[in-house]
Amino acid sequence: MLRSKTIIYVGNFHFPNGNAAGKRVYGSSVLLKELGYDVNIIDTNASYQPSKYELSAKVVLKGFNCFSLPYPKGFGGWLRFYDAFRIVKAYILLKKNQGDICTVVMYGSPTLSLFNLFLIKFCKNNDIKILADCVDWLSINSKNILFNCIKSCDDFFQKAIFNKMTDGVICISSFLSNYYQNAGLKTVVIPPLNVTSEQVVDKSKVPLIPTFIYAGRPFRDDMKKNDVGSMKDRVDLIFKVFSELKLEGYNFILHIYGFSSVEFLNCVPEARKNVETISESIIFHGHASNVEVLRTLKNCSFSILFRDNKRDTIAGFPTKVAESIAAGIPVIVSDVGDTSNYITEGVNGFLSPVSNYCLQLETVRKALDIGPAKVNLMKENCLNDTSFSTHRYKSSFLEFLNSL
Repeated sequence: MLRSKTIIYVGNFHFPNGNAAGKRVYGSSVLLKELGYDVNIIDTNASYQPSKYELSAKVVLKGFNCFSLPYPKGFGGWLRFYDAFRIVKAYILLKKNQGDICTVVMYGSPTLSLFNLFLIKFCKNNDIKILADCVDWLSINSKNILFNCIKSCDDFFQKAIFNKMTDGVICISSFLSNYYQNAGLKTVVIPPLNVTSEQVVDKSKVPLIPTFIYAGRPFRDDMKKNDVGSMKDRVDLIFKVFSELKLEGYNFILHIYGFSSVEFLNCVPEARKNVETISESIIFHGHASNVEVLRTLKNCSFSILFRDNKRDTIAGFPTKVAESIAAGIPVIVSDVGDTSNYITEGVNGFLSPVSNYCLQLETVRKALDIGPAKVNLMKENCLNDTSFSTHRYKSSFLEFLNSL
């Protein structure tokens, strides 16, 4: 059983809403707070670049005490794993000396994953429970062979070796849970959690023109040309489907957040014809704040997300799905990993078969054909959905923590 009053969440994320990782940690922190724990945050912040490598001053965000490490600049920044460890160790010892025997949760690593090794050994030597929060297992495939080797090795050490040295793993998917359970670790599956208070939409405002939204940045700027298989989200398939439906005579609006048309076509020039076909129906917003994305999301008919069936997608779970359901917007999403555990066909979304373009096309066609009344009903189902509510996971998370 955990004896600590304080849990320190540390890693490579931007709390609370700076990126998907920050949202993940925010949701899990709210759940821990509801269970009676005092959660302290140590994230990374690109705008924090002190002359001396140290923790930032404390700020209170969303009711949590938050500190930041400098986000690594260049390869030299990623090599400062011992500097980062030394600073985090000092803070943990401070909390322990104050009477709070800390539990530490690692979300990735703020530097190279050797940081995790030092932190795990320190916690083990000081009778401090240490957990990993594991949300993905990505493949690395950029144009830079050296980067691919270093990043792949670093990710392997983190996921396959260092996480197995912890006292338990908080997993985002059943795939990861089964992997670590087979290695003898205790696990709990916690999906992305909805903790926003701004989730009520006017269900009467179903767009007259079916309106869809995709938000994310699924490709690296240094990805190989037209290497769509390396993309986490298959936005090229979204453009291909809507291009064909446009030629069939369907009318729609498609919002794209996270990148511009120029950025996308620089990476996937083969998609130019499809993008041009729907140019009058597609709006590229580029990078935008989370507030702006949510504002547009709440006025859409559906959010849409296509993914391939591979380890990258099976191991993870899209934050975009949880956000969409919480905002009252049904989702069109590929049936990979754990999505079928949370999405019920025709109730809060549509599940699209993978690796079958004809069925993917039919899924979107179905969404276009159902009409405003059905969309309204699905929106209401989403607002009443508790799949990503913190209350749903209190008992399983508490049981996991008490078993350590």
